[in-house]
Amino acid sequence: MKLEREFMCEDKADSEDIDHLLSELMQMYGTELTTLAYSYTKNVETAKDIVQTVFIKCYQKLNTFQGKASIKTWLYRITINQCKDYLRSSYFRRVIPFGMRIKDNLESGNNTEEIVLRNNTKLQIEECIKRLSSKYRDVLILYYVQELSIKEIVQVLGISNNTVKTRLRRAKEKLLPIIYEEDMFND
Repeated sequence: MKLEREFMCEDKADSEDIDHLLSELMQMYGTELTTLAYSYTKNVETAKDIVQTVFIKCYQKLNTFQGKASIKTWLYRITINQCKDYLRSSYFRRVIPFGMRIKDNLESGNNTEEIVLRNNTKLQIEECIKRLSSKYRDVLILYYVQELSIKEIVQVLGISNNTVKTRLRRAKEKLLPIIYEEDMFND
């Protein structure tokens, strides 16, 4: 990818080139990273703040990027770490976040009842996923929400291919009883 080659060659580039590169990264990955952060925090404003912090860290650590992974996976890893730091923070534990929902795209022909049921099911599944441990929650979010490939998840989490596959399988196995326990799909 052209941008990654430029990124790797920026060792002694002037600040204008770095600013331009960072601007491109923000345009390319800003929305994806915000969605990823939202999947952890369940708050739009907090997710945006985290992504801003991610790009600040990216700017500060630009010289440490070694190119062993893609820029995308590097940014995903920074975002996940920032989200986990936020969730571990005392601020998060003291303050009840007021979750602001991302508005679903409303397709014409959907009635209000269908939209409410779909949103309710989605919220219930998110709550069930939150009950899983971090290692299982991470792979589910990256695979199903962020739609990353197994190879990309390997790079983001820094674990082996087989570990990702095993965690996905186990996460689904652990999630199913939680969903049944919640009695979500009872007619």
